[in-house]
Amino acid sequence: MAVNEAIMIKTYQFLLFMLPLLTKLPRDQKFLVADRYETKVLDLLDLYVRAYYSSKEQKPSMLRDANIGLEQLRYLTRLLHDMRFINHEKYGVVSGHLDEIGKMTGGWLKSIA
Repeated sequence: MAVNEAIMIKTYQFLLFMLPLLTKLPRDQKFLVADRYETKVLDLLDLYVRAYYSSKEQKPSMLRDANIGLEQLRYLTRLLHDMRFINHEKYGVVSGHLDEIGKMTGGWLKSIA
């Protein structure tokens, strides 16, 4: 399986992992942080799908946007942890997923450069 296909699967799996965690947030945070987080992950998946089907010239721009989205997710994850909505163990797992997706994005960028 090519990196570009694997990254879409990994991002989808990450979304499946995060959705149950986000639904456990306090009600007032579900409409702020959880909604924002979910939207960011869905946007990220959308970028990967669009990049997969785009021309070689358009891919780098989309993948750079994906990198920015990943960085935003890292900060939102840190916020969830600092506000004690996720524990250290889940923080480590989520961070690991984001790092892996980031490495795959970097590899995809290198492969088209």
